[in-house]
Amino acid sequence: MRAILTARKTLLGKLIDIELSMRGILRGFGLKVGTVTRKSFEIRVRELTEGQSTLTTIMEGLLKARATLVAEVAKLHRELLTIARADRVCVRLMTVPGVGALTALAFKTAIDDPTRIAKSRNVGPLFGLIAGRYQSGETDIIGKITKVGDVMVRTALFEAANVMTFPTQVQPHPSSVQHSPIQLLFIQAGPPASSAY
Repeated sequence: MRAILTARKTLLGKLIDIELSMRGILRGFGLKVGTVTRKSFEIRVRELTEGQSTLTTIMEGLLKARATLVAEVAKLHRELLTIARADRVCVRLMTVPGVGALTALAFKTAIDDPTRIAKSRNVGPLFGLIAGRYQSGETDIIGKITKVGDVMVRTALFEAANVMTFPTQVQPHPSSVQHSPIQLLFIQAGPPASSAY
């Protein structure tokens, strides 16, 4: 499982590198891709290079390489989801808000054998999630986290903690909100008429 996670991360990094390279090349010609999604990136690049044979030639090769990387990342991602859904420990970890399949798999593979960790408080230092200390004589400074250990797991846990700390607020559609009978009377009556002084 760890090898699949690492391969997915590597391919995703190369995909981002190609996209940034394409943006840089286009920027040299005064063309800006702007904010796009993964799906609309190719469409936007083709719009910008339309009618420019040199740019079209350059971008075609990069777009083909990008399409291959997108397909391979998707294939590895589906494989990871299948593995996570079949694993009891991962399914249990995914019940925590903010923990998805990738976080659960990264955590499970990093822990590997839970019996080697005697107490749960020893898990934080394993991933560098403990404050560093500088001690000399009477000086005792507690600093930032040490950042030693598994970077992939530390990043995944940090993202999961952010989701738990700052949950996204989804606003319900007005038609799905249940109103009390008194609220319905006010809604039907409309806004109050403004009084003239």
